[in-house]
Amino acid sequence: MGYKIYAVLIILTFGFTFFEIFNISSRIKKRLIEEIIILNYNISNFIYAFIYIIILISWLVLLNNKIRNVNFLIAGNYIRNIFQLLDFEALRSAKEYFYENNMVAHFYQTVIFIKDFPNYLFWSSFSLCMSILFLYKGFQKNRIYESGIMHNCKIIKWPGIKNYIWSDPYKSKVLDKNEYCKLIIDLPTFFNLNTKVKLKIKCETKDAVDNILNIHTNIKS
Repeated sequence: MGYKIYAVLIILTFGFTFFEIFNISSRIKKRLIEEIIILNYNISNFIYAFIYIIILISWLVLLNNKIRNVNFLIAGNYIRNIFQLLDFEALRSAKEYFYENNMVAHFYQTVIFIKDFPNYLFWSSFSLCMSILFLYKGFQKNRIYESGIMHNCKIIKWPGIKNYIWSDPYKSKVLDKNEYCKLIIDLPTFFNLNTKVKLKIKCETKDAVDNILNIHTNIKS
């Protein structure tokens, strides 16, 4: 796959990430006037962000090793500066020079670099974008609106709720010692698979949330 295709993929990845962030931000701002209750964060997003940060660091280490393996390109003035490592034509010219002059080690390392570098750069960019996106989503709390529930930055419209139940109260063991209940919502089946959404609700707001659900869904818990 050529450098240009990888460049397009990287641009599309960043474009999708920031479009999604803008989209989420716009949805929240547009619904400010119909906001009823602000609930909790989605901790799972922070976990995913942490995983992608670890993956990002791993790819950056591999990327750094690849660049160190071709330091001779800059040291020997075969390319003008480090930015030309992104220039396929400059690298191809250097590769042909090494081939014509029987510089086997330099030729081999350059071929491997041309093959692996864009792939490593793409996955580093992808991991960075996903960590940014999940961190952003993690800092957006679930909310209840007049038109439905926002869970994990997506709106569940009232007609889409088939049923819901409450779990028994429990004490949180992470960050705080408040009592919580889990609101378990049944959504329409997808390819015969039951779809459920679980929201962590403070017990002190359970009655208020339950009343809203009763009014808008006509389902008694």
